[in-house]
Amino acid sequence: MKKTLINKAIKSWAWLGGTIFFVLMGIGVVLAQTTNSINSNQETRAQKKETMQQAANEKKTQMKEQACETIERRIGNLINRYENNQQKDQGVFGKLVKRMEGMITALDGKGLDTSDLKEDVVILKEKVANLNQLNKEFIYSLKEAQQNACSQSGQLKGMLTEPRKIMPEIKKAVQDIRQFYVNTIRAHLVQIRNQWEAQIQQQIEQKTQTMDQEKTENQNTTTNYED
Repeated sequence: MKKTLINKAIKSWAWLGGTIFFVLMGIGVVLAQTTNSINSNQETRAQKKETMQQAANEKKTQMKEQACETIERRIGNLINRYENNQQKDQGVFGKLVKRMEGMITALDGKGLDTSDLKEDVVILKEKVANLNQLNKEFIYSLKEAQQNACSQSGQLKGMLTEPRKIMPEIKKAVQDIRQFYVNTIRAHLVQIRNQWEAQIQQQIEQKTQTMDQEKTENQNTTTNYED
């Protein structure tokens, strides 16, 4: 009887031990699956973060390229506009110099004193050459800013610092030429006109005197003939 109870007890402990073993094994499997799931989720999050960062970098690069293209296009428009202005200035002031040179040649042929006008032409050429040089420097600085648009940081305003320094000098040079024409060249042209009118008046008077003398001589000749 006692032996039978012992055997039953041993069997019961064996069954309980086996049950506990299988339960522990199940818990281990569940824990292992949970750990794998957590690791997988962490890898997925890292991949998503990397993908998002890559997309953000690509977007940033794209925006920078678009900004560069916009700045280059705007500077290109400025270059075209000021190149047209430069050509107009060269045309206007170049024609003025040629007209004055032609006028001096014609006035010299009439025996008028054109020394002041000749000095004016020399000064005018210097002023026009200075303006042309400033225009060239301005266009060059714009083209340089356009070429460096994508390599420099900052906005368009910052890239046009150098051209902005030259622009006031160009305006001053243009104004200087206009004032020189109005205040000096015109005054000398008025003097030439007065000189020309005086010369014409002198020629008229000389012609009148000659005609009077010829008339008097003719009258004297007629009187002597009648006598």
